Amino acid sequence: MAKKRYLDLSIALVFCLAIWASHLTGWCELPDGLCYDLLVQLTPGQKKSTDDILLLKVDYSKYAEGDAVWLNLLNTMEEMQPKAVVFSFLPGQTSREFYSQADQAGNVFFARQFDPNNSADSLEPLPEQAQGLDLIIGLLASPPTSYGIHRRYQYGYSTPEGYAPSLAQAVFTKLTHNTPQEQTGRTDSFLVNFFSCSPSIPRLEYERLLSGNIPTDLVQGKIILLEFNLPLYFHGLETPVNMGAENMSPVEYIGYALETLLEEKAPTPVHATTELILLLLLTVACLVFYRILPPVHHLACGLGSLVTLLLLSWGMARFFLIWPPVAEMLIIQVFFLLFMPIMQVIQREQQNKKLLVEHSTSLQKHFFPESVIETSEYWDYIINMVSQTLHLERSIFLEAIHGEHRVKEVVALNCSINDI
Repeated sequence: MAKKRYLDLSIALVFCLAIWASHLTGWCELPDGLCYDLLVQLTPGQKKSTDDILLLKVDYSKYAEGDAVWLNLLNTMEEMQPKAVVFSFLPGQTSREFYSQADQAGNVFFARQFDPNNSADSLEPLPEQAQGLDLIIGLLASPPTSYGIHRRYQYGYSTPEGYAPSLAQAVFTKLTHNTPQEQTGRTDSFLVNFFSCSPSIPRLEYERLLSGNIPTDLVQGKIILLEFNLPLYFHGLETPVNMGAENMSPVEYIGYALETLLEEKAPTPVHATTELILLLLLTVACLVFYRILPPVHHLACGLGSLVTLLLLSWGMARFFLIWPPVAEMLIIQVFFLLFMPIMQVIQREQQNKKLLVEHSTSLQKHFFPESVIETSEYWDYIINMVSQTLHLERSIFLEAIHGEHRVKEVVALNCSINDI
């Protein structure tokens, strides 16, 4: 019995280590992302995105209209005193005055993109009228994706011109006036916090802004993100908050990433060592749990533990900003839910076979005890019965001597071994 328990423990530990290794090598990326999406979708009472961010929608036809649009927009913004004005592009056909005024304002940001005509990850060139100025520029690139779903945002990128912070990171650095040392030069990514937001960020049309029919409070003290209206052929980004609905624009996604940075609410995945400890504790707990409970309660209690695990994981991500290895823990739970009944059936069959063998041996010993078999009276009875049945005048029973090519006499009737 002890060997069987050790076998169960060995199989469970090997499976646990295999799941942990799968996480380290990225094999659990898909189920882990699906768990994140599920918990975001099940989050009750999602609030609207932060009131500090506002999307300003501009028709793409105005891109090359120069100062008539962009300098006028900059002057209007200066009167309304927003916290920051973030261009998700470099306006075309503008004058040196436009970029100089943006440089002097100190709260105007621009975005550069990778040059689509160059495969060496080089950036699009700066307009000639913007060169020589100390403009605040971030990089606008497609965020990391996992099987078509966008959940993460990158801090920055390595380019031939050197390190380039992402647009949200550049805005965050300027507005907070305090860049943590560990974020300087980072090219990794972080989880965007979708647990406390709605599927859309408040937005405002460019024409309504210039009409003067909006209160100043709508813009004052807010971060204004400028983006063009998406063309019909652009599908946008698929995220956990808009799955199956209208896709999200890249600039709106930046708004969520910027909100996560400003509020310092990025869910942090647990360290690999901590994850291993959690998985080992869960494995041992499940092993003891399924050993103590009777088999009839395994299914109900197993499903209950799955729901409990999801609720605890959601609470850790929602309130403590810790992203546990949800998918890995669920896989271990399901493994035990299927593994333990199978192991118990196998062990039950082995026990039944052992009982049958023991019972058969006890019956043999009861009816044919060794003490009786070894007596001469027993063999006299046997030889007389055989001789009478077969009408033999003489008979002899011989036994081979173990390890020798000889035999010895067990019992004889009307003869002896010397007569043979």
